[in-house]
Amino acid sequence: MNKKIDIELILLSKIKDVYNHILSKTDIRIIHLSEPNELVEKIDSKNYIILLDFEFFITLSTKLKKLKNKIHNITILTSEESNKLAVKAIKLGADNCITANKLPNKLNQIIESVTQHLCKPIVSQDIFYKHSNKHKTLNGLKESEAKFRQLAENIQDVFWLRTFDKILYLNPAFEKIHDISPENVYKDASLFFGNIYPDDKKKVYKIISDQLYIETGKFDFEYRIVKKDGDIKWLSSKSSPIYDKNGKIEKLVGISKDITKHKKNIEKLEELNKTKDKFFSIVAHDLKNPFHTIIGFSEILVNDFEELSSDNLREYHYNLYETSKQTYNLLENLLDWSSSQTGKIKINIERINLKLLVSENISLLNRKAFIKKIHLINTVFYDSFVFADKNMLNTVIRNLISNAIKFTHTNGKIIVSVKSKGKYTEFTVSDTGIGMSQEDINKLFRIDLEFTNRGTANEKGTGIGLILCKEFIDKNGGNIWVESTLGKGSKFRFTLKNEAKFLYKKKRYIVK
Repeated sequence: MNKKIDIELILLSKIKDVYNHILSKTDIRIIHLSEPNELVEKIDSKNYIILLDFEFFITLSTKLKKLKNKIHNITILTSEESNKLAVKAIKLGADNCITANKLPNKLNQIIESVTQHLCKPIVSQDIFYKHSNKHKTLNGLKESEAKFRQLAENIQDVFWLRTFDKILYLNPAFEKIHDISPENVYKDASLFFGNIYPDDKKKVYKIISDQLYIETGKFDFEYRIVKKDGDIKWLSSKSSPIYDKNGKIEKLVGISKDITKHKKNIEKLEELNKTKDKFFSIVAHDLKNPFHTIIGFSEILVNDFEELSSDNLREYHYNLYETSKQTYNLLENLLDWSSSQTGKIKINIERINLKLLVSENISLLNRKAFIKKIHLINTVFYDSFVFADKNMLNTVIRNLISNAIKFTHTNGKIIVSVKSKGKYTEFTVSDTGIGMSQEDINKLFRIDLEFTNRGTANEKGTGIGLILCKEFIDKNGGNIWVESTLGKGSKFRFTLKNEAKFLYKKKRYIVK
C-alpha cells in the first residue's frame, strides 16, 4: 500500500507575486512568508521544500542546517544566472540555484526527487547497521554528484568531460556560447571544435594533436569561434587529466570561458596608449618647433628692427603671422581631439545648411588658397542639409579643404560638392594635387601609424587633422574615405544622414 507523502513548499521572497504566478500550476501546497524569522518558526514535523531569495538564505543558512532532517530541498531564487552566487549558495548548503524562467521545470524535478526519497522502504535495524558504511558512501557520492551537476549546469562558462575521442558531458553553456547542440557533439566529437574562426584552426588542431597534450591531457590556449549570426567570440580553454587507479589518463575535464569582453578591453587600452603616444609626440615636436620660428623672427625684429628694409620687415611679419596661424590651428585640433578622446565633447545634432557652412570655411581659407593661386569652387546647393553636430562638421570641412590646399600645386583647383544618396548625403572635397599611392591611402585615419607629407609649398603637417575628421564623422553616424591617384589628385568623401527624428520632450534631434 502506497503511503501518501505530505510535502509543503515554503516561499520566502521579496517578489513573491512573480513566483506565485509561476507556481500556480503546481498541486503542492504553498506557504507564503514575508520575514526570515517566520521560516524557522513555521517548520514542524512535516516535510518541506524551501524556495527563498539568496539574501534571506545568507541570513538563515546556519539555522537551516540544523533543520536538515525536516527540509528536503533548499532552492535559491535568483534574478539572473551567476557563477559566483551559485558556487557560494551550494557551499553554504543549498541544493539548487535557479532563475524564474527555469523554475517550473526544475520544481517538478525537485518534487519528484524528494517524493522518491521519502517513499524508499524502511529496512530493519540489523540490515541498516550492517550496510550503513556502504550507504553513507553511496549517499555521499550521490549528493556530491548532484551538487556538482547543479553547479556545472548553472555556471556561465562551458564545462566539459571527455576522453580523447569521445565527449561524455557538456553543460548548457556550451550551446549558448557555441550555437551547437550538445546532443550533436555527443554523436560527433569533431563538432566540439566545429566553429573555430578560420585563422585559428591551424593553431587549435596543432595543440590538440600535439604529443604533449596526448601524454599529459593538459592544454591552455585562447582561440576564436564564429557563431551562426556571424558574431565572433574569444574563448579561453583549459584541460586537465583524470587518472585511473593505474595512473593512466582515463578522462579529461575542462572549462572554456568567454573572454570577448576582456579582449575588447585590451584592444581599447592599446588604442588609448597609441593615442597618448601620438598626442605627446605632437606636443613634443610639432607644437614645440613652430615656437622656435616665432622666437627667432621676433628676436630679429627686436634687435635689428632699424637695420631691416621694408621688404625684410614685411617678410618677417608674414612668416610670424603664418607660423602663428598654423600653430593655432594645430592647437585647436589637438584640443578638439583631446576632448573627444576623454568624452568631454557632447554631440548636439541639428539641421545644418551645407552651402553656408562650406562658404564660411572657404572665406577663412581663401587667403591661403590665394597665395598659391588655387581656385576654390563651392558647388553645394542652397537646399543641401544634413543632421550632425555643427562644431564637429565645421572642423571636418575646415581640415579637408585646408589639406587640399596644402597638397595642390599653384594654379590648381579644389571643388567642394555634395550628392544625395537616399537617407544619406555624400560630401566631396576634390583637388588637382599630387595624389597618393594605395600604400599611403592605407596609412590614413590611423592613430597607430606615423604618416605625414610635406605640401607642395613645403607646408608641414602632423596627420592629426584626418584622424580628427574620422573621429567626428564616426560620432555623427557617417563614413569617411579617400579616392586618389598618384600625380592626379585626391577626392576625400564622407557621408552623413539627411534625416533625423526630433524628440519633443528633450527638444533635440537624434540620427535614425
